[in-house]
This record gives sequence, structure tokens and C-alpha cells, in this order.
Amino acid sequence: AHVLPFAVNATTQVALESVAAAFAYGTSAMRFLLRARPAHDLSGLHKTMALATSVLTGLGFGPGRIETIETDDPDGPFGAKEAGQGPLLPIIPAVANAVFAAVGVRVDETPITPDKVLKGLELKRQGKSPRVGPDRLPLVKFPEPRAVESAFGQPAEGIAERPFSS
Repeated sequence: AHVLPFAVNATTQVALESVAAAFAYGTSAMRFLLRARPAHDLSGLHKTMALATSVLTGLGFGPGRIETIETDDPDGPFGAKEAGQGPLLPIIPAVANAVFAAVGVRVDETPITPDKVLKGLELKRQGKSPRVGPDRLPLVKFPEPRAVESAFGQPAEGIAERPFSS
């Protein structure tokens, strides 16, 4: 997938400079994920999209580079879609590595609490492995995969090349 998620508090807070920066760094298209029935006024976003489309057309990008996807995800809470959360995932391992670097205890589960660190220090003092957490990964039954439409309205398996490549 050629998707670059941007974390913003609300879609109305996307300014022209954010769009310009994305295209300056090589983005070929932007899609804003919106709920089918938005809870907030989106007139600011639509004005930004119109201005950005004019600027991008003047720069030779062509039409259709900035659009919205207005659907609700049946699997998400209240129809929400995930975008922007992925880049936040390295924070927890970074904290775990910082704890390990500071005291030599590896905590393999969240939350990382003082009692788990103390337990690891006690294991370390006893000459055992200073690793605290589950003994094995839990067994998880994942649902069957399902085909979804791409941002360009095509079935995912029908996309053989990048849509905007020349």
C-alpha cells in the first residue's frame, strides 16, 4: 500500500502548508479519511482542499490529487478508521529499552510498572534472567481476510501499478 498516515487532531486543522509539505516530499495523492456523518464542520477542510488543488494544478500535478473518503469502518469503534496511529507504536518498546538500559531489567508487557521493575531486579539479584512478562505469546484466532476497496474505488486485487505513475 502506498499510504502515508498523518496524525492530526481534527481534519479541519489541515492547513495548506501541510498539504504542500506532503507533496514536496513526494506524495502523489492525499486522501482524508472522514466519517460518513462527520461530527464537525468540514468547511475549513474543503476550502483548504480547493486552494491546494488550484496550487497543485498550477504546478502541473493535475486534478484528483486531493480527495476525501467518507465511510464508516464496520470493525472500528463508532465507525472510526485508523490513520496516524501506526507511527506512535514504537514508543512503548523505546520506553522498555530505556528501562533495560537504566537498570538491566527487561519488561515484556504493558504497563511497565515499578513493581515489575522491582521483580526483575530481584530476579537479577538471584542470578536468574531479569525478564518480566508472559512466558509465551497468547494464541489469537484472527478473522478471515476480506477484500477492501482501495482509495481509488478499485478492488484491492485489481491494482497492479501505482495509479499516478507516468
